[in-house]
Amino acid sequence: MIIKSKKTQTIEKVPDLTFNEYQSLSAETIQPQVEGDWQYFMLGLCGEVGEIANEGKKLKRDDYNSVTALRRAQILDECGDAFYYLNRVVESMGATMEDVARHNLQKVHEKYPVVNEK
Repeated sequence: MIIKSKKTQTIEKVPDLTFNEYQSLSAETIQPQVEGDWQYFMLGLCGEVGEIANEGKKLKRDDYNSVTALRRAQILDECGDAFYYLNRVVESMGATMEDVARHNLQKVHEKYPVVNEK
């Protein structure tokens, strides 16, 4: 993946990306009028999740539950948009996605203990 950083004005190749790196790089795209506005980002997240659900509806209605390459690409595109807004909500709460992932993994393991170790 190649991106142009606003901070350095250079094109950077990003071979592997952590949650925190994504959060930092994607934050460069926040428009000044909404920076820090968690409600705006929460509404954006809700809208994008709705678009994921809409793609699911189209998968059922138009593709007869068969995941086509096009439908897959559209679903993943909407997931990426939702991921962007989720990052902004998390950041607005003073946390990182890695904080959230770590906390959630602990919670899930406590709630649903591993039954089949590989």
